[in-house]
Amino acid sequence: MNKYRLQYLFFLIVLLQLIGCEKNDKLLYDTEYSALNMPSWDSTTVNFMFFKDDVLVHPVEIRLTLTGQSADYDRHYQVEIDTANTTAIEGVDFEKLQPEYVFDKNTFTSYLVVNVLKTDALKDRVAELALKLKESEDFKEGLEGVQEFKIKILNNLNEPPYFWTKQNLTLYAGVYHPLKCKKFIEISGLTNEEWAPESSAELQIYAKRTRIWFEENPTYDENGNRILFEAN
Repeated sequence: MNKYRLQYLFFLIVLLQLIGCEKNDKLLYDTEYSALNMPSWDSTTVNFMFFKDDVLVHPVEIRLTLTGQSADYDRHYQVEIDTANTTAIEGVDFEKLQPEYVFDKNTFTSYLVVNVLKTDALKDRVAELALKLKESEDFKEGLEGVQEFKIKILNNLNEPPYFWTKQNLTLYAGVYHPLKCKKFIEISGLTNEEWAPESSAELQIYAKRTRIWFEENPTYDENGNRILFEAN
């Protein structure tokens, strides 16, 4: 009896997998179907703290890929804001979206460019923008799971950025403080929060330079305590 139950369970699992893949398979093999997809990684972060002070606008390029056949004429696609997952304000935190965008002829890839804006309000908040592809006359709904892209916009170091946690800077800097992070970024010349050193020696060099800077330039936190770049 257990043997038959196992066989039935196996058959049921396979059947469910086939049903789940049916829609995507149709899109992949139907030559009459044209659709666009966003990157499989579904988000990125823009922190203006990693740029020079005079940078007020930063373009985010989102790579779009075509499912189906290319055409010998330009086509158009549309993007809309997923309001349920968006806190960013159009025209304030990012430039207004266009009614439609051009997908060039004879190509399988294109880039949607979204310009995000630096504002004073971002010093105390994080703005999130969720974009999703919309069906148009030229393109239908694309593959499941790659129809939406999120952009996190901020201008502060209130929370440790990705690289700080990933590289375990606490071992060199001690308890996190935004001023420690800001100086480390300046000294190392980082331009994005996903930075990774080419070697542990490179990380140690930047940490040492930052430690020396704080030793030679007394700096204090909001409570009047001196900030030192060293492990506790």
